[in-house]
Amino acid sequence: MVNVSDLNRNVSPWVNRAREGRRVTVMKDSVPVAQLVGIDQMRYLDLLERNAEAAAAAIPDPAGDPTAPALSDLTPRLGQTSIGITASGEEICLDLNRHYLAIGSDATEVAALLSAMIAGAEPATPTEFIVGTANPTVTLVHRRRRTDIPTAVEPNLEIATIAARFAEQLTGELASRDALLRAADVNSIADYRAQNPDTASTAPDLIVVLDQADLVVEHLDAPTLTTLLRRGDRYGIHLWLIARTLKGLEHLPLPTSRLTTRLDSRNVSRKILETPEAVALGYGRALLCEPMATSQILLARPDHSRSSLRPERGTTGWGPRLNAPVTLAEADLQRAPDSSELGITLGVTDPPREPYVIRPSNLGGNILVLGQRGSGVTTAITTLIASTGFSYTPADCSFFIIDSDTKQDLTVVNEFPNIAGYARLSDVDIIERMLAILCQELNDRDQVPESDFTGDDYPRHSMVVISDWEVFASSASAEQLRKLHVLLDHGPRAGIYVVIAARSAMQIPVKLQSYFGVTVHLRVEDVSASGYLSASARALAREIPADQPGRCVDIRGARAARIAYPSLSSMSDTEPDPDGLPALVQALRAAHPEQPPAARIPSVATVIEEAEVWKAFTPDAAKPAWVPLWQPIGVSAETLQIATAGDHILAVGDPQSGKTNLMRTLINNVVRQLGPEDAQFVILDSSGDLSDVGPLLERHGMLLGYAMNREAADQIVAAKVRPVIEGRVLTADTPVNKEIMDHRSWWSGPDIFVIVDDATAFNSGIYGGGSSSTLAQLISLHTRLGLHVYATSPARTYIGDQRSVPLVGALAAPNATAIYLSGKPAYGTVHAGTDIRFTQRRPGHGVLLDWDTGTQQVVQTSLSAPWSDGGIPRGYDGSLLL
Repeated sequence: MVNVSDLNRNVSPWVNRAREGRRVTVMKDSVPVAQLVGIDQMRYLDLLERNAEAAAAAIPDPAGDPTAPALSDLTPRLGQTSIGITASGEEICLDLNRHYLAIGSDATEVAALLSAMIAGAEPATPTEFIVGTANPTVTLVHRRRRTDIPTAVEPNLEIATIAARFAEQLTGELASRDALLRAADVNSIADYRAQNPDTASTAPDLIVVLDQADLVVEHLDAPTLTTLLRRGDRYGIHLWLIARTLKGLEHLPLPTSRLTTRLDSRNVSRKILETPEAVALGYGRALLCEPMATSQILLARPDHSRSSLRPERGTTGWGPRLNAPVTLAEADLQRAPDSSELGITLGVTDPPREPYVIRPSNLGGNILVLGQRGSGVTTAITTLIASTGFSYTPADCSFFIIDSDTKQDLTVVNEFPNIAGYARLSDVDIIERMLAILCQELNDRDQVPESDFTGDDYPRHSMVVISDWEVFASSASAEQLRKLHVLLDHGPRAGIYVVIAARSAMQIPVKLQSYFGVTVHLRVEDVSASGYLSASARALAREIPADQPGRCVDIRGARAARIAYPSLSSMSDTEPDPDGLPALVQALRAAHPEQPPAARIPSVATVIEEAEVWKAFTPDAAKPAWVPLWQPIGVSAETLQIATAGDHILAVGDPQSGKTNLMRTLINNVVRQLGPEDAQFVILDSSGDLSDVGPLLERHGMLLGYAMNREAADQIVAAKVRPVIEGRVLTADTPVNKEIMDHRSWWSGPDIFVIVDDATAFNSGIYGGGSSSTLAQLISLHTRLGLHVYATSPARTYIGDQRSVPLVGALAAPNATAIYLSGKPAYGTVHAGTDIRFTQRRPGHGVLLDWDTGTQQVVQTSLSAPWSDGGIPRGYDGSLLL
């Protein structure tokens, strides 16, 4: 004998002894582990191996009954599977609660062994078979004793992607059961069943069969297989490894219960059975090697009922894990019993495999969807809307969508019955309308108890969805951002939630990040930019696969999850719902057949005729005596009410933005309501765009003067406007009382309307005098002197013009109205003290600012066609009508 350490230090003396015919036993830790023998001794051993059949005779051969039994002839035994008999006729049954290794060189013989093992099973507890194979199917040559045993078949595991999915299912099942045991505070599935006898079927025993394991094991997760082989009993999972060779299996802790059919290699036979007898087995025979004994078996004969093992996924708890797409139908979509608290199913989590449900709360219940392009953000939002539509009526929850102009990702949801409004970023008026409605709803809910609301007032819950925060934030007006901030801060307590999609949490301003109570975290480029995440959630976020859109993390539960495809149909492994969008819309409508769809919010038209404005105009209050006329100029995009202007009006915008058209509207409004004795015009028209108006007004006795240059304008204002207005200024001798002030009775004569098309063209500077300075001084005198100045100014120079052009600066004054039409965003904020910024708009579309109250609203001004000679009819009082 020699210690292995001594042998390593000096092997020559021991080799010489073996050459002399001695047997040298190698010891390790006082245990014999090997022998050194000479060549002559090896020849003798070869002779013994060549006579292997004689050696196999030492194990009794079942020669007493040469006819193999049928499975039906064997006695069923609970908790076991019958596979054949021994030489003495004793039935051989395998314990179903063990791991097994079965190997044979002939594929047909191994398949027959596996067939007997599956077909003869008689479980004593709830049991399911999970059979994975490299083949397209698994064929049984025995009629199954129990056809009610749930079975799932996972074919084609030699394909890496399919094997990866199977491995994830196996890993998920293991983790799910571990979580179950932890929650129940027990050590094993057996203890769990004893503690919860009524729910034993929720954790059945799993017999996982890996057919052709030598071909598929390289694609599977070795640590998971090792865990199953070492501790699978604890979890109720038992592994059967079926193979033709040991290739790829050597690194696993192989089961001690082993079966072999005939083997071609003595070495493999020795490794498995510690004896070469398996090379001498005949057809239909097998060896069962257990720690205490080895038996030769005559397998149950095939009964010629060849059939493919049929998968029955619906009867098993085994299902696709997160790397396989799922639909809402497979995510256990249910309606919450109480719609006062939303519970929205987005997909599934794993482990444990449960519905992925988000519950917006009254505190910070807004939803943030984080994900890079291609990660499934659009699907997540579509599923959110569809899932809500399946579970809740439009009266319970409706949606307002703000989509991007370029991608228009959410166009598909516009047909959903729970959509109350849809707008692209360019649909500014619709966005303003939606935000105004939601802010009004919030205000109403704050002032009126919820019990006083009826079903016709508002939905119980409302959600505004922004599909791309980065694009929205760069184009939204300050007023839109302000309203959105109000909804984020105060909306959740009133059942109003904001859903924002962004590529990174860092895109969201810091002051807004705290308003999100729910985060749907898909794959992102940089997890460190995802804001606060727990260590476990952050690790899961980093591991989200790049090639599986919809994979995400349940942040609160710190679990991996997957967004479901928005469909009530099941999904194949590779194809989405074949019926597409029409079927989804139809399914949503059928979900609540007795409920009407959400009422769509009306939006202002892009072109509004002036006559339509007057037809709809009904003043909400009596006109004060000192106000000579109304000035309806268009329609509010927020309230759809007629928008009116004050005594003085400034229109600012780029060319073709609708400034001159507004001047025509204002002139038309005057001549519609007043005659020559009550209204006179001074028109300062630098471009000549109003040249058709002057002659017509003059023909009807309503024109004081018309000028197209600064010199002429200065003369007209100095001669015809200034003396009249200054003559109306109150003096110390003027009798004054309320009635006199209200009716402006201390002066007589017509109101003077000064139209200035481009105030900068008539500017002589701050100290240069001229019409601009004169009009600015007259505006500042008093508001009831009968002076009305309607002017335009270019957006490009407006910021500086407020200081350098006296008239422009003066029109930012009480009883004045400013409208900011289209202008390049680079022009900046329109005025100090406001948050209005220039933006590109369609003609006539702008923000109306009342300097008296500071209120602002988006409006669409009415369209006024140019006048034609003789084409102006007279009104009820002899005034001119367009």
